[in-house]
Amino acid sequence: MNILLRLLVVLMMGSAYAQSNLPACQGSETSGWSNCTGTKTFANGNKYVGEFKDGKYNGQGTYTFANGDKYVGEWKDGKNNGQGTYTYANGDKYVGEWKDGKNNGQGTYFSLADNKFKGDKYVGEYKDGKNNGQGTYTFADGAKYVGEYKDDKRNGQGTFTYANGDKYVGEWKDDKRNGQGTYTFADGAKYVGEYKDDKRNGQGTFYASNGSIINQGIWADNIFVRSAPVQQAIVPSVQQSNTPNPEIERLRAEAEEAKRKQADLEQQLRLAQQASPVSQSTQSSIPAGKVALVIGNSAYNSRPLDNPVNDARAISTKLRSLGFTVINKENLKIREIGSTLREFRSKISAGDEVLFFYAGHGLQVNGINYLPVVDADIQGEEDVPLNSLSLNVVLSTMEESKAGVKLLFLDACRDNPFARSFRSSAGGDLGKIGSAPSGTLIHYATRPGSVAADGKKGGNGLYTEHLLKWLDVPNTPIEAMHKKVAMGVEQDSKGKQEP
Repeated sequence: MNILLRLLVVLMMGSAYAQSNLPACQGSETSGWSNCTGTKTFANGNKYVGEFKDGKYNGQGTYTFANGDKYVGEWKDGKNNGQGTYTYANGDKYVGEWKDGKNNGQGTYFSLADNKFKGDKYVGEYKDGKNNGQGTYTFADGAKYVGEYKDDKRNGQGTFTYANGDKYVGEWKDDKRNGQGTYTFADGAKYVGEYKDDKRNGQGTFYASNGSIINQGIWADNIFVRSAPVQQAIVPSVQQSNTPNPEIERLRAEAEEAKRKQADLEQQLRLAQQASPVSQSTQSSIPAGKVALVIGNSAYNSRPLDNPVNDARAISTKLRSLGFTVINKENLKIREIGSTLREFRSKISAGDEVLFFYAGHGLQVNGINYLPVVDADIQGEEDVPLNSLSLNVVLSTMEESKAGVKLLFLDACRDNPFARSFRSSAGGDLGKIGSAPSGTLIHYATRPGSVAADGKKGGNGLYTEHLLKWLDVPNTPIEAMHKKVAMGVEQDSKGKQEP
C-alpha cells in the first residue's frame, strides 16, 4: 500500500523531481513534513508539489500559481534557490539561477508575450530579480546590446548594434548613451566623443564616410555649437576576458588613419568642389532631388535686407514645381534653429538628393561659416555661434541622414556685417568650406569680401533672379547651370558681383 501511494505521489509531482528518493509525506499538517515529498494546495488556488524539509519547500518542486504562472526547479527554506524555470501566464519564460526567491546569477529571459517585447531575449547576469552585470539583449528586429547592466538598465560599458547597421560602442547610463562613445553609421560616417542623455553633448568629432572631419569641437543636444580642439578618447568595448579586444584596436587604427589622411582629403575635396563628378554626370539642372530647406532672412535687428524673404518664397515655389518637398523658413529666429534642423533631418531618407538655399547675411568665425538669425545680438565673435545657424551643422545633418547629392546655394553677402564689433581676425567674411562630404556642391552668390546685390525692393536678389532662370532648364548639367548663373550676374552687375 505504501509503495502504491508513493508511486501515485510521484506521478502527481511530475518530472520536476521524478528522481527524488524521498518518501511521501504523511498526515495533513504540512508544518511537520520533513525529508518527504508532498502536495500543498492553497485556498487561492496556488499549489506546490515537491520535496519538503522542516515544513518548508526544500529540494525539487513545482509551484503553480492561480494566475497561470509556474515555477519548476530547486527550493531552499521555502524560496526559489538554485536552478529553475519560471513560466509566466503571458508566455514569457526565465530559465536560470535563483536565490532567496529572486533571479540571481546566470539566466536567460525569453519574451514571448504578445506585446512590444515579443521575440526579445536576454542572456546574462541577474541580481535580486533584475538584469545586473554582463549580459546580451537581442531584440526581435535584429538589434543587439552586449555589455553591462545595473537595475534592469544599460549601465557601464556596452556595444549596441542597431537593426539598420548603425553601431554604438561606449558608456551608458540608465539605458542612454552617456560618457565617451563612438557611433558608427551604416554608411561609414562616424561620431567619436562625449554623450549625455542619448545625445551628442560635450567634445566630439564627426567624420564623413570617407574619413574627412566634418565638425570637431563642442556639441549640445546633437547640435554642433563651435569649433574647438578635441582630445579624442578611444572608448573600450565590453571586455569578456583579458585578451586584446579587436574592436578597440580597429577603432584606434581608424582614428589614427583619419588623422593621417585629413590633409590629403581636404585638398581632394577642394578640387572636387571645383569639378564635382556628381555634377558632370547629372543630366538636368537639378538632380532628382526630393527635399529642400529654404531660408530667407530679411528683418535683421542690425542692417536689415529688402529681398531675402522674397527670394526664399520664389525659390520654394520653383523647387515645389520640380517635385521637391520644401521646408520654407522666413526670418529665422534663435529659438527656431533646433526645430528647423530636426524637421529637415526628419524629411531626408537615405539616398535622397537634398538642396539647401539661404538668402541673408553670412560670416565666418574660426574657420566655421555662420548664417545669423534675424534676432541675433552679436557684440563680438564669441556671440556668433549662439546667434547663428552653422553651415557645418547643415552639412552634417545631410551627411548623418545619408543624403545622396547635396546642393547648397548661398545668396549671402560675404563682407561680415558685424566686423566693427570683432576684436580679432578670428571672425571675418563668409568663407569657402575647407572640407565637405563627398557628393556636395556649394555655390556662393559672390566672391569673398564682397556684397551680393539685394536687388530692387519687392523683387529678388541679383543672384537669386538668375538662379530662378536656370533651375528648371532641361538638359543642363549642374556645373553648366552654375556658369550660366555666374555669367548673368557678372554681366548685370557690370563685374561688381562675381559668384
